[in-house]
Amino acid sequence: MNIAHSTMINPEFLDDVVTYISSLENRHQLEIFLLGILTPKEILKICNRYQVAALLNEGWDQRAIADMLQIGIGTVTRISTKCQEGYFEYVI
Repeated sequence: MNIAHSTMINPEFLDDVVTYISSLENRHQLEIFLLGILTPKEILKICNRYQVAALLNEGWDQRAIADMLQIGIGTVTRISTKCQEGYFEYVI
C-alpha cells in the first residue's frame, strides 16, 4: 500500500520517517520520539484515531464511537473508510 500516492506527502520524506521509526529498538524510544516530534493535540488525535479503528474492528456503531470519544462523526467515517480500504488491518 502506497500511503503517499494520494496525499501531499513527499514519498522520500515518508520513507525517511518510516525507516527511522522502524529502526527504534523499543517502546520507550518510540514514545520519546513521538513526545518530542508531536504536540499534545497531535498525540491525542492519533490516539483517538487508533481507538476509532480498534472499535470499528470490534463492530461498534460509528455514532457510539463518536459519542464515547467526543469526536465528530466525520472523523469516525473517515477512519471507517480507511478501514475498508485496508489501512488498519493490523489494528487489534
